[in-house]
Amino acid sequence: MKKILLFCTIFHLNNYGLLAQNLIYNLPESAIIVRLQTNENLINYHRQKGNHHIANKETIKQREKNTEIINTFTEDWEFCPVYFFYSNHSKEIINKNFKHVFKNHEDYSLSNKEKQKLENDFIIMYFGQTQGKLKFDALVLNDSKMQQLEKPYPKFIRTYKGLGFLKRNTKKIVRILNQKISWHYDNK
Repeated sequence: MKKILLFCTIFHLNNYGLLAQNLIYNLPESAIIVRLQTNENLINYHRQKGNHHIANKETIKQREKNTEIINTFTEDWEFCPVYFFYSNHSKEIINKNFKHVFKNHEDYSLSNKEKQKLENDFIIMYFGQTQGKLKFDALVLNDSKMQQLEKPYPKFIRTYKGLGFLKRNTKKIVRILNQKISWHYDNK
């Protein structure tokens, strides 16, 4: 029984490594989809408490942050197509329903050809906390099922949020990610 369990574990880990490698290798024919936060729960909480001013402030702050992310990826990302969706549509994306995925602006939805490219595999990224025991702020890379990529592939790019002079801006994070993905692609 132990041998069967060990074999299954090794087989699973080996297959995941191949999946991650294929994700990186197939990216030029696929895409990266960036999940943008809505802060829906926080905004609704403030509205329910009658704090409409704070809710409006949070809405504006989140909209500005999302605009910065969209603009940075649109201007600086070179490796493959990049698309966006809002976090309240995450379940739809996992189920490969790309109705709410857009290009560099909400009004620019994907063509059928672009949606077909996503049918195979894609990488989902988001700015937030890493998965696992040790949590910190980063740009986190996940597969199409929202499972964080495993080593030796890029799993995240740390933002160093809250660490003053070490904090990275969005532009620098995207550049570092571009370099890491390119390196893994070139050294497959």
